[in-house]
Amino acid sequence: MAPEQIRGKGIGRATDIYALAAITCEMPAGHPPFYTGDLRWQIMHEELDPIPDQPEYVNRALLTGLAKESDNRPNSAAGFIGSLTETSAFSSSSPESMAEPDQPGPSADEQTLVERERVQPSSKSDPGRYHVEVSKKGYTTNPGR
Repeated sequence: MAPEQIRGKGIGRATDIYALAAITCEMPAGHPPFYTGDLRWQIMHEELDPIPDQPEYVNRALLTGLAKESDNRPNSAAGFIGSLTETSAFSSSSPESMAEPDQPGPSADEQTLVERERVQPSSKSDPGRYHVEVSKKGYTTNPGR
């Protein structure tokens, strides 16, 4: 749960980036970023401890993805993923540096298609199901996968 969800306001794309960072953190750490004691307090006030045996850029990417203020998180899932995989492309941990360098995002037509497909169910039996693919050129959805 992102800090803005605890506050009950400002939920949006950055909230999803926080969730992605939390899941990503759990893979090498073996546990969620905050998992003992008062979880709400920790989510709101504590910083993630670096994960041992992980490169500094991975820990920096996780810290940025789990930033307490949503404006300090990467602008896209692709930017967050890029910060985990392409260290030479990102020189700092600011959200702007985690944007995809020298590559345009989805075109207006692609963005409209993504938004349209996200709100349309992939099947009548499972109206909330859709599949999101993240790529270097942006993000698209594939309903029904």
